Amino acid sequence: MAEYLPISPTSGNLRAICPECSTLMHRRVTLLRLPVLSRVLELSVPLAIEHLIDSPNPSLDDTFGQEPSPHA
Repeated sequence: MAEYLPISPTSGNLRAICPECSTLMHRRVTLLRLPVLSRVLELSVPLAIEHLIDSPNPSLDDTFGQEPSPHA
C-alpha cells in the first residue's frame, strides 16, 4: 500500500511503509506514472488538504480566553 501526496500539479511523493524494517519510504514521482504504478501497487490518493483560511465555515475555538468551570 502506498499513498500519493501531491506537491505540484504534475508531481508528488509516494509514501509507504517498508515491509522489512517498518520505516517510512518516500519517492518522488510524476502524476503521469501513477497509472503504471497502480498496476503493481495499491495506491491511495487522499483528498486535497484544506487549509483553515480556505474553509467557508472554519471551526473556531470559542472557549479560548474564558474562565474554566470549577470542578465541584
